[in-house]
Amino acid sequence: MTWRTEFAAVYVRLSLSQGVLDRIQTEITHWDELQGRMLTVDECGDEKAEDKSAGAGRQCLSRIGKVDIEQVGVILCYYQAKVWTMVDVELFLPENWFDEAHRELRKRWHIPNDRTFQTMAMISLGLIRRAKANGLPFKTVGFDCFYGQNTQFRADVNNEGLIYMADIPSDTMVYLNRPVVGIPETSPGKRGPHFSCPEYSVKINQYR
Repeated sequence: MTWRTEFAAVYVRLSLSQGVLDRIQTEITHWDELQGRMLTVDECGDEKAEDKSAGAGRQCLSRIGKVDIEQVGVILCYYQAKVWTMVDVELFLPENWFDEAHRELRKRWHIPNDRTFQTMAMISLGLIRRAKANGLPFKTVGFDCFYGQNTQFRADVNNEGLIYMADIPSDTMVYLNRPVVGIPETSPGKRGPHFSCPEYSVKINQYR
């Protein structure tokens, strides 16, 4: 699937009601051969000539490896063997789109007044939670390094009781054994001891 096809899916989402996407998820639950597979989270973008389109602005376009004016959507997909389908997508709105200077553009593109800024990770988590609430029969969630390096996002997915598989930077520091974390007790009027940990962290690329 090319990036142009992927981004076309974003525009399809913008023209569909959430009910249609919820129906797609419901249909998957009725097919026995599609049960218990994998969700993936990713974003896709397209260059724009100007920043007047909904959510357009100067952002990092990973497809071409540079910062340029683009429009970005966060996409949730469902995979089973050779079957792929988009099950949800949300347009990312840069933070500056919520300032006073963008009031008329928000009105032009019918952006809800109660919508607030969310990072791509926050949007992704919302899509995952919606799929979970809809009963989508997935067992795992997969995401690339953009999300995998986000400690809070990984913790949030874990707190949802979900198994995830994530790319992480090769220089990420990890513990081979769970460290004991806490604040040492200190007697009144005494200076506390220096922090020490019996476990040592190592870079993940040492174990390639």
